[in-house]
Amino acid sequence: MRAQRLSRSLTDRVVGGVCGGFAHLIGINAWWVRAIFAALTAFTAGTGLLLYLALWLILPPQRLTSLSTGPDHVYARSLSMETVVVIGLAVIGMGLIVLARNLGLLQVGSGDVFAPLVVIVFGLVFLVKQVRRTAMTIARRNLLWPLLIAVLGAAWLLIAVDAIPDAVGDLLVRAWPALLILIGLDALLGRRRVVLGGRSVSLSGVSFAVVLVLVGAVIWLAYQKQADTLRTDQTQTFSQLLPDDIDQVEVIATLQRTAVSVGPGDPVARTLAAEYTGSRDSAVSMIWETRAGTGSLTITESMGDTIPRLESYGRAALDLRLPQDTSISLLRFASTAGDGTLDLATLRVERVEANLAGGSLVLTLPSEGVLSGRLQVASGDIELRVPPGVALTVGLAEDSGEPVYIYDEFKYDLLRDGTLKQENTEEFQAGLTIWLRSGATLRVTDLP
Repeated sequence: MRAQRLSRSLTDRVVGGVCGGFAHLIGINAWWVRAIFAALTAFTAGTGLLLYLALWLILPPQRLTSLSTGPDHVYARSLSMETVVVIGLAVIGMGLIVLARNLGLLQVGSGDVFAPLVVIVFGLVFLVKQVRRTAMTIARRNLLWPLLIAVLGAAWLLIAVDAIPDAVGDLLVRAWPALLILIGLDALLGRRRVVLGGRSVSLSGVSFAVVLVLVGAVIWLAYQKQADTLRTDQTQTFSQLLPDDIDQVEVIATLQRTAVSVGPGDPVARTLAAEYTGSRDSAVSMIWETRAGTGSLTITESMGDTIPRLESYGRAALDLRLPQDTSISLLRFASTAGDGTLDLATLRVERVEANLAGGSLVLTLPSEGVLSGRLQVASGDIELRVPPGVALTVGLAEDSGEPVYIYDEFKYDLLRDGTLKQENTEEFQAGLTIWLRSGATLRVTDLP
């Protein structure tokens, strides 16, 4: 039997025969298809009309040789009693839902539930009609399209009642052009079947799987493109003039996709300042507490949704300015993605702890005082910048990989256990423990 292809009907047409062609291909009444195009036009700002015009220009007319007056090719324009009953019950149900919503008895989201319910009912009726078809009809059973229509209607309804996360709903709305791709593949492949693993598989199902993979790949690429974009939707600032009874400061930051920069603040005033710039979907808190002469700033960033919206996805930035004449007993920060740049040359930092899941770290050591700490970088590199006169020793954490060392071989010794230390030195001003993946770079740069 010759595979049917999508074309514009010459016998069941109101305007261009597009709806009649779809109806002939999948074996349903053309008025169902017209109702779908009307709903798309009404609820998607004219998208249905544009799609109809495009298909009118693209699709070829029905071949004259395919016309027949036989009963197998006659699609009655009148609706069957079964369809009328289903439509009637659906309209009654929709009326009850809308009435209950208008009277405040049913609370729904910001969307309209009427249109998605129409699509769901159409998909279910379409599915029943396909299941009840016999093998003697020309239009063979095709359960893909009715199931797809019902699922799309259900997704639309969930979006309308705010039952799914905003990010998921946003992706579903953005991905609707995939339907055009699926329609095009179905028109090209017709009802062909292939043999896979000894089983006959419809190419319609294969097309659906291909489109799903394609949509997933495009979404992944879109998020990757946004990943390194600095979001500026939200800005939060913090500034604290340290009172005289505060002798030391602690700064602890737990961040998401945020780059961190640390440097000296106002050289005159004892001021601790922080500025966060990022997505409006991020919730950021900056809490200042004092106890027994110690001031503590705790910065916490959390995402509002598990899945971020595409338009809000990207990187954030946190800039910390520390007082120069006050002891920083602890500087600790962790970030799931983003670089760290720490200029501690003129600061009195006693301990630094950094944990970067993604990104690299550049640390300029303090010129005075004693510094200890632990630096963990999961997927990037570490560069240590050493001011003149600062004795440095660097050891590897127990479970660290073996990094690639870049250093001045005339000034530092590399021991068998991975420890790098300044030669002919017994007392060290800076002692750090690092964790790097194997193959990452540990660079020690001596400043002039």
